[in-house]
Amino acid sequence: MSQASNYQIFDGTYETLGIKLKDRRSLTVLMLTSPTCVVCKRAKMILPTICNENPDVQFLEAGYTDSTKSIFQHFSVQNVPQFFFFKGTELNGEPKMVTNLIGFDAKEVRLKITQFI
Repeated sequence: MSQASNYQIFDGTYETLGIKLKDRRSLTVLMLTSPTCVVCKRAKMILPTICNENPDVQFLEAGYTDSTKSIFQHFSVQNVPQFFFFKGTELNGEPKMVTNLIGFDAKEVRLKITQFI
């Protein structure tokens, strides 16, 4: 995947994700993946275009590793790819998830971005 400036691979815990998103007011899209997932590989090929179309949106990709395991557990992820859309924070300081998508449909990802941008 060619790296857009608003795209980052994230290899941290749920706690570090919360810290990263804590003061962010604009939309962040987190894509959870697995290295063996064929649909994830297709999503990774299309994601650079979506990143370039939305320069004010932060995109994070987290594959399943020992480091990211707590993120997958927190959201009870059973299938990948999954997209989580965050904007702002909850009263308790947790990142505010506004919606999520299971699977990959570029049109749906774009629609959710437009809806919450």
